[in-house]
Amino acid sequence: MDWDAVRVGPALGQRAVEALGPEVGPVLASTYAGHWTFFIDRGAASGWDLLGRGVRLLRPGTVIELPLTARRSSTRDVRWVVPPRPDGWTDPQRLYEALGGTAPPAPTVRTPPARKKPSKKTTQQAPVAAS
Repeated sequence: MDWDAVRVGPALGQRAVEALGPEVGPVLASTYAGHWTFFIDRGAASGWDLLGRGVRLLRPGTVIELPLTARRSSTRDVRWVVPPRPDGWTDPQRLYEALGGTAPPAPTVRTPPARKKPSKKTTQQAPVAAS
């Protein structure tokens, strides 16, 4: 499986699930940690301007506790708000809008660091001594 996970607080997560309706993909809720996790295609949130404003893209290698199966909907702390189904993840653009994004996410563009400009210092020549 190749996906990204977007983590939000429970109030924002609930609003997003309601806004997405039947088109929402799998969503986990952690009661103890107080967050909801949405799953989207890998790389789809890299240009989001929502990151850091209550929305967090989980880094590769982050451990996510999952219930054992979709039928067993919860563990001690984690439950499926929306269980996984064969038709896939939440549409990233729709999730972005449901989380409060208003403009389309800007594509990630890497710019090289600026080069230092040459110094404008002028060298002065020492006066030549008369012989």
